[in-house]
Amino acid sequence: MSSFGPLPSLESFEPCVSAQKQTTARVPRLTLIHSIPTQTKQVPSLSSSILLPSLYNSDPPPEYAYTRALSAYSAVVQLYLRAGQLDTALTRSTRLNDDSQPWCRFGCSVLEDSHHIFVDCPRFDNYRHHATDELLASTRAILDTFKTPAHTASVLTQTVKGLTLDSEVWPLHKSFFYYGVIPALDQIIPSSSHNQPQNTSSVRLRARLASEWHYGCIKLAARIWGTVRRVSAPYSSKALPSTSSNRPTDISLPSNLTFIASALSPSSKLRVSIQY
Repeated sequence: MSSFGPLPSLESFEPCVSAQKQTTARVPRLTLIHSIPTQTKQVPSLSSSILLPSLYNSDPPPEYAYTRALSAYSAVVQLYLRAGQLDTALTRSTRLNDDSQPWCRFGCSVLEDSHHIFVDCPRFDNYRHHATDELLASTRAILDTFKTPAHTASVLTQTVKGLTLDSEVWPLHKSFFYYGVIPALDQIIPSSSHNQPQNTSSVRLRARLASEWHYGCIKLAARIWGTVRRVSAPYSSKALPSTSSNRPTDISLPSNLTFIASALSPSSKLRVSIQY
């Protein structure tokens, strides 16, 4: 007869995560959370180099959406994005110690980060198509007004078609329309050359298109995220904790969002720098 006692069953013990200084019996959740870093290697992550101002259009955005509009929801979306506080399923899953799952809440079998929600999720294909159609119509009207040459007009309309998609019109071929940026227009509509003085008509055309595209993009982002919030209100009823209780969060905002920085209370944990 064997002298060994019965082997312990897994249910008699709890796995310990030393970094969290706690134990948990949720083995599937524990395995999932620790597999996320590996699975997110291919997920587009926002770094300071991706949103370098020099990569995108330098024309100032329209003031109306930020200083005169009755609702500044599009600005709020940009603030939460740049602060890393937009409560996507992936963000909530990595920060909350509960059963929150990182997968797309609309049924896609992928991790739900901001890029998936705004650019890839088929739940919002109709929103993106509608926004693109509106921008195409307004862009063509502007091009007709300025009597734009056929080749330039063709390039610009193709650019509009790629604004809400991961396409070659974007630096790094990744769309970040939801951050309030658009592709650079100075390569398509040069305002001057080495042999010619500045073309006033080109400057005006570029400013009109930049304003129209910027407003269309932030309106689409606000519409998508507003729908996410309405559809999943019970899902996100629990407050998302801060990544740190003591250290402030550093965020970099474009100049058109400076009013947000001035409105923050002295006790705010956001430390804001402005891009010029």
